[in-house]
Amino acid sequence: MTYLILFFIFASAVICRFAIKFFLFKKQMSQMALKSLLQKSTLKSSEILFSSHDIKEIVNFLSFSIGKEAKTALFYLSFGKSDPAKKYLINHNKTYLAAILTALSNEEYAIEMFSSLEQTDDIKAILAELSRITSKKEEAQNLLNELKFSALSLNTRAIALYCRAKFALEIGDLYNAENDCGSAIRIFREENCPYEEARAYLLLGEIYRISAAGDTSYFMYRNALDIAKKINIESLQADILASIGMLYVMEERFEEAQDAFERSLDLNKKLLRDTASANLYNQLGLLKIIQGKYDEAVNFINCAMGYSIAEATAMSFELTAKIHYAKKDFSEAIKNSAIAQSKYWKNNNLTAYFESAYLEALSQFYLKNYAAAEQKLRHIITVANENENAFYIANAYSLLAMTCMEEDKMTQAKAFLEESVRLELRDNRQEGLFSDYINLGILAQRTKDISAAHKNFAEAKRYAEQLGDENLIKAASERLASLPKIN
Repeated sequence: MTYLILFFIFASAVICRFAIKFFLFKKQMSQMALKSLLQKSTLKSSEILFSSHDIKEIVNFLSFSIGKEAKTALFYLSFGKSDPAKKYLINHNKTYLAAILTALSNEEYAIEMFSSLEQTDDIKAILAELSRITSKKEEAQNLLNELKFSALSLNTRAIALYCRAKFALEIGDLYNAENDCGSAIRIFREENCPYEEARAYLLLGEIYRISAAGDTSYFMYRNALDIAKKINIESLQADILASIGMLYVMEERFEEAQDAFERSLDLNKKLLRDTASANLYNQLGLLKIIQGKYDEAVNFINCAMGYSIAEATAMSFELTAKIHYAKKDFSEAIKNSAIAQSKYWKNNNLTAYFESAYLEALSQFYLKNYAAAEQKLRHIITVANENENAFYIANAYSLLAMTCMEEDKMTQAKAFLEESVRLELRDNRQEGLFSDYINLGILAQRTKDISAAHKNFAEAKRYAEQLGDENLIKAASERLASLPKIN
């Protein structure tokens, strides 16, 4: 009996030791596979469908599978080579997991694979994110609208929330973007998906940056950067540094912005990420334009163009147009902005397209080509109202009103300014309201409606006072003082 007890104790110890070693082995293989796949798949683009939850499931399946083929697939997967694993998974009716790996290198084929499966809500959520990544925006949004979020697994729910937050940000719906992104972060953290958590923190930083909440934005970026450093993914660190640079530009901390951009650029060059490098040269060019250092800007823009990346080249032409506009060379500004518009349209980047078109309209306005400016602005308003985008259309209405005033179309001008005021009030843009009420006052002066002029200049002064801008207060006060007194 004593020997039997000792045998069972010894056997239990051996089994426990084996189980612990197997658990540690599986954990190590998961970590190696996650890191290797990330490092390889994020070199080309940061916009990838990466599911840490499913990668762990793949490692788990291969670890428990018997046979040399499974062990070979697991070995190669730990070094970022997924083809043997994909083949093994397909042969064992694990098409979903094989498609997850396929999405890291071939999104279009992954879409075909997911589409061949039963269209559950989880599959639709994955397809929505893949469609967004591959610029199939309408398909992605339709899939999101079909989802029953309560029916989703936690992992795919987080992916769907992240996808929905990206779309909300694109159209300027910051409230829903913030809510969805925050929910995605909580789930990714609970599910121990650090890469996805960091990407979501990066997105939340973007949302707060656009909302002009600089301190909160920086806090989110720092959270993202800390995670990226912990998991040692340099491509992600580079993306975060680039976003921090854009935040610094917004806050006019130009030296810190340049440092962040250059640190990001160094990482991207090291990783041979040409698209990201070209975009960073453009950001450095934009920084120098803001500082009025146009020769330095041109050097950076030329570096960006040297990569011959379509998206980056479009921005390079837009920046070149901005330089010509700043130098009052409006004809060259029109020429370069037209090229940018053509490229943005092909890339389906509507917000950037409208920005470049607006710059062209401004240039036409200052050249006194009012008919051409009006035509371009009406085109912007028509297309922008028909398509979701983040371009602030009130600017187009305001400039169109000024154009109509120059053409002595006062009734139309007033209608366009009133529409601009409505939009500015909706979004509480006080600087825009100041400008619109000044223009409404000038219009009233020209039509000899002195009472309306008093009212509009007084409104402009009120918004200037709310902004606390002494120069704007002075400008509105001078306009009021220039008017005849009314009884």
